[in-house]
Amino acid sequence: MLGGNHYYVDWGTYAFRGGLSYFAQLNRPFIEMHFQLQGTVHLGQNAFAPESRLRSGEMNFFYRPPGSSRYALDVDSEGTVFEVLLAPAYFTGLAERYPLLLGPFLEQMIQQKPFFLSPAPLQITPAMWGIIERIRQREAGSGAGSLFLESQILELLGLQFGQVKQPCGRDGQALSRAEVERLYAARDVLLARMTDPPSLAELARHVGTNEFTLKRGFKALFGTSPYAFTLDRKLETVRAYLLDTDLSAAEIASRVGYSDPARLTHAFRKRYGTPPSHLRTLHVHQFPVAMACQAVPSQIQVSP
Repeated sequence: MLGGNHYYVDWGTYAFRGGLSYFAQLNRPFIEMHFQLQGTVHLGQNAFAPESRLRSGEMNFFYRPPGSSRYALDVDSEGTVFEVLLAPAYFTGLAERYPLLLGPFLEQMIQQKPFFLSPAPLQITPAMWGIIERIRQREAGSGAGSLFLESQILELLGLQFGQVKQPCGRDGQALSRAEVERLYAARDVLLARMTDPPSLAELARHVGTNEFTLKRGFKALFGTSPYAFTLDRKLETVRAYLLDTDLSAAEIASRVGYSDPARLTHAFRKRYGTPPSHLRTLHVHQFPVAMACQAVPSQIQVSP
């Protein structure tokens, strides 16, 4: 966990057995960006907010007012999450600076009405994955770290709101549930095989569709092609390695699937306009992330 009074981030894994029940009392409201990195989670199946389910690779932004709830878990559940929580006062300040974007949500918060940024789950884009990795690889400290953390949080928030305005349909028509499931499966394969991505034909066969449908649907749902998705994810990972580790260019290239560091340098320069060595020189001094954590004031009792 990293952060302070205005915002903090936390991440980790969880595993619960079916049959678990809990009672939660939330004494203060909070606003959360929830990124489901692995597994599936149910959000708001109680008095806090409307029901929402997030699967692996999905995210949403929501507000929960004070309240209490009981919930029973019927089946085993496990996963990995990354969360950003904003204090209401901090969010109010943002809304005053960006009233057209955040004003409607602020009004709901003032009225203590729960809300989600999107009624349907949003996708964690390659750019978001890169930001999450940069935050997770930082170490707690002091100094300029708070500036780094806030800048990354605001970038994540901007990417979330920007995605809401992007169409999720194809040729003006919504994708069918079966198509969406296949596209998510294809995305998961690309993430799992980032260092050795399959060809478009292989990927299409793996998820049970053809190359044309896969390429067209992937563009509609994720806003990019399968090849560009994989490349962006690789380069964001490379950027995180450069900023946050002392690995050599050859080691980084090997970790992301490049046998020739020169090819990585060419792709990186084309994407960011500068070679990897130049980026590391500019950021030779690490910026440790600051601050002691202040947990959300809530009470949770768990019983088997």
